[in-house]
Amino acid sequence: MRSLLPDSLCLICGSYCIITSSFSQANCRLTHLVLPLTLAPGVLQKIAGLNPFAYAVDASRALVNGNPGDVAVLQAFAIFIVLTVLSPVWATRSMRQAMM
Repeated sequence: MRSLLPDSLCLICGSYCIITSSFSQANCRLTHLVLPLTLAPGVLQKIAGLNPFAYAVDASRALVNGNPGDVAVLQAFAIFIVLTVLSPVWATRSMRQAMM
C-alpha cells in the first residue's frame, strides 16, 4: 500500500513520511480493511478492539448491507460521539499547558 503523499513530497519531508506511512498501514490492518480480522492472530484481534476505526468499518459494512439498527452502528456512533466531545477538550488542555 502506497502513501497518499506524492513522491516529491516524500523526498522533502523524509522520515516524517516513513513514520506516517507506517502508522497508516498498521491502522489499515487493524481496522480489517485489508484483511478480515477473523484471519488475523488473536493478539491483533485484541489490539483491533481498541482501535475506534475498526468500529467505523464495522458500522459502514452494516449500513451498506442495509442494517441501520445493527449493534455495530450504535457502538460506532457512541464511540465517535465520545471522541468528538473529548478531542477538543484534550487539545485545548494540551495547548494551554504548552503555553505556560
